[in-house]
Amino acid sequence: MTKRVKVVTARKPRTRLSARASSGERGQSLGLVLQHYEAQDHDAVARTGLSSAGMRAGAIVRGMRRSAGFPQAELARRVGVSQERISEIERGGGPQGPTFELLERIASACGMVLMPMERERAAALQEDAAATAASTQDTY
Repeated sequence: MTKRVKVVTARKPRTRLSARASSGERGQSLGLVLQHYEAQDHDAVARTGLSSAGMRAGAIVRGMRRSAGFPQAELARRVGVSQERISEIERGGGPQGPTFELLERIASACGMVLMPMERERAAALQEDAAATAASTQDTY
């Protein structure tokens, strides 16, 4: 059963509360945690349906979509997939994440191009993106 929620603009912003058990700046992205878990337990992906690659791809897709200013439904329409598939990709669902061909189509729909780069440069950019995402997460 699906529940519907009406979202309205608040008259005044809510006060952001700190979590009692926070990792502060010591936390790691879920993708990195999963990568460590996968190295320890090779069957983890099959059991959980999540993978570090899928989580990283999801973060990339979400970033491209938000940069383009598209809701999931609009991106899905432009790419030719369902909104549910875009949501699944952004959540990191599936054992391997999206195919490279689908990532290219998503990038193109967002007015971007995927460019291969050296691992060290890619890792640095990923860390910067994760830090930016963590500092700008929506609160409800």
